[in-house]
Amino acid sequence: MKAIGRLPKRGVSCFTPFNKAKSVVFIFDPDETGIEDAINYLEEILKGRGINWKGIILDKSNKRGADFSPRADFILVSKKEIGFNGVPRNIEKLFPADTEYDILLDFSTENEFTSSYISRFVSAKFKIGRYCSGDDSPFDFITKTSDQTPLSFLKQTIHYLESIKPA
Repeated sequence: MKAIGRLPKRGVSCFTPFNKAKSVVFIFDPDETGIEDAINYLEEILKGRGINWKGIILDKSNKRGADFSPRADFILVSKKEIGFNGVPRNIEKLFPADTEYDILLDFSTENEFTSSYISRFVSAKFKIGRYCSGDDSPFDFITKTSDQTPLSFLKQTIHYLESIKPA
C-alpha cells in the first residue's frame, strides 16, 4: 500500500461516452475464461471507430491462456517483470506521464494489487472496472454483470457509456 500512496494524486475524473473516446487502454488476464472473445470484440469496435488503443496483458501465472503476443498494440507484463512488491518494473517507460487516455477498462475480476496499481498509475480521464469485493477501488464506474463473463462486462459497459448523456 506504500507504493500506491506514492503515486501522484489524480485530478477530477471526466465522464467520457464510449462513442466520443479517442484513446482507450485496457488491462486483462489472458488466462480468464472467455477473455479472447471479449478482447476480439473490443478490438473490432475500437478499430471500426478509429479509436487509438493499447492493451495490457497482465500474465502473472504459468498457465497457457489466450495468446496475444503476436498482435500489435499489446504490452505484455509478465511475472518476471513484476517486482516482489507487485509493482511492474519500468512502468514509467510503458506509460509516460505525458500520455493520457480517455478511458481505462480493467477486466480484472478480483481486487488484485498489480492490476489496481496499473489502473491507478495510468493517466485516464475515466476509469472503469468490474465489480469485486475490494473496498478501495481506483475506478470512476464499476459494472456488475449477472454471468460474470468478460464479454458480458464489455457489452454492458459500452451500453451504459453510450446511454448516459453527459451534463
